[in-house]
Amino acid sequence: MFIWTLTTPNRDGVFDTSIPVHENTHGLTNRLTGGGTGRCLQTTEAGGMGEGWSDAMAEYVPLSFPLLLIPL
Repeated sequence: MFIWTLTTPNRDGVFDTSIPVHENTHGLTNRLTGGGTGRCLQTTEAGGMGEGWSDAMAEYVPLSFPLLLIPL
């Protein structure tokens, strides 16, 4: 994941629960939409839907499962 270097110590995006959830939802929706090819999500409007689904899940998961926010 992305490493933010503007802070000391540096911050790793993998510890922000919303980032992996957002990216995993991209993979999930691309495989579940359009017969598994994801080709129907290549237009600008459909791409916006994919971003919306991913953003919604990134907000939903930490709110619904707050224990996921606790670092291991």
